[in-house]
Amino acid sequence: MGLPARGKLHFIQPGKPAQNARIESLNAQLRNRLLNIHGFANLQEARTGRTVTQVLHCRPASWFINRQTPEQ
Repeated sequence: MGLPARGKLHFIQPGKPAQNARIESLNAQLRNRLLNIHGFANLQEARTGRTVTQVLHCRPASWFINRQTPEQ
């Protein structure tokens, strides 16, 4: 994997995941495992859950009292 002997990169054609089946398989397995760990039904639900977590638990903002998160 990586650079061939002449140093040129080779990319798969858009819409042709079969040209790189190993990586596509790995991506699918990782996506399924990571989504299943947290009990999300799909990628959109996972993104929404992450955003809510960041806003409520991680990011103090000016509109919160004394610049604290709602949890504090």
